[in-house]
Amino acid sequence: MSEHELLLPIVDEENICLPLAVSAVSKYWNVSLPFSEAREIAKKYPNVRGSILIEGIEIAERHGLGSLILHSSLSELKKIIDMGIPPIVILPGLYETVQHASVISGYDQKEKSIIHYMPQPDQIGVIPEELFDKLWEEDGRLMILIAPTDIISSIRVENKVREKSNRLCFVSEKLNLQNRHDDAIKTLSDAISLDKTNSTALCLLGAIYNEKNSQE
Repeated sequence: MSEHELLLPIVDEENICLPLAVSAVSKYWNVSLPFSEAREIAKKYPNVRGSILIEGIEIAERHGLGSLILHSSLSELKKIIDMGIPPIVILPGLYETVQHASVISGYDQKEKSIIHYMPQPDQIGVIPEELFDKLWEEDGRLMILIAPTDIISSIRVENKVREKSNRLCFVSEKLNLQNRHDDAIKTLSDAISLDKTNSTALCLLGAIYNEKNSQE
């Protein structure tokens, strides 16, 4: 085991509104989130496959945890791990999954590798640092932190407006999946107004306009 590795609990149950990544990080902080609440919320998404990350984040917040959604870097990711906080990162998805939320449980300085949390005790998820960063960059190096509110408030956020812009991107995805397309567009427009360089917001807005065959 690497000296820069965090031990997360095993989680074997997930829901589209309570992704495994959110559940595992919450349990790491000794907060067990109710799947009954997630199942009730999931009724809003009868035909959705995959995970709705913002729903899980909001459940965690309702049960006493705080969150931040940041554009980050490899060096910052390592600092967060060394603070004892397991970050969630957004990586390109596989097959029909557009994106994948993965918990990073550590890194190995000697081997130059990043360690992913695996829910099965006999599995190890290790990826070379250079490859990880290349994949992570594809989705804007987004990092979600979920932790007790006192820990979240102690983390220095250089641009709080940009953090708000990032969060609106995740809210817009939720609205779009609820077929509230106009609300999703407005939310993304608000995100871009806050941060005109937010590539995630611009990409999501372009995708919605494309689906609507809009001249925009």
